[in-house]
Amino acid sequence: MPYLKREGATQDELDRLVKTWNEKLSPQEIAGITERQRNPFPANHPLHAQYKPFDPSLWDLPQKKLPDSYLDFLRYSNGGEFQTGERYFQFFGTNELREYNSVQGNHVDG
Repeated sequence: MPYLKREGATQDELDRLVKTWNEKLSPQEIAGITERQRNPFPANHPLHAQYKPFDPSLWDLPQKKLPDSYLDFLRYSNGGEFQTGERYFQFFGTNELREYNSVQGNHVDG
């Protein structure tokens, strides 16, 4: 696949993204993250017994403004992907960024 260009984001989609992308995790998001956690070590691995799930309620999501250039990019294509040679690039659309934040978000324990 050389590229996937999606229809550009609407102003309503961009407004919703800017308002919600970095809000505190909801109880439903916290429950989903907690439910998906699994011990990455096999039972016979020395670190298996030391595994401790993290608490996503302690995460601090970034509180920075999304760059205008990213919003312009979303106006052009609301998410997508392309490949040039060996390089493959994917970027999140307005409905995907929040989900990615809740799966990969910055977390602080303690």
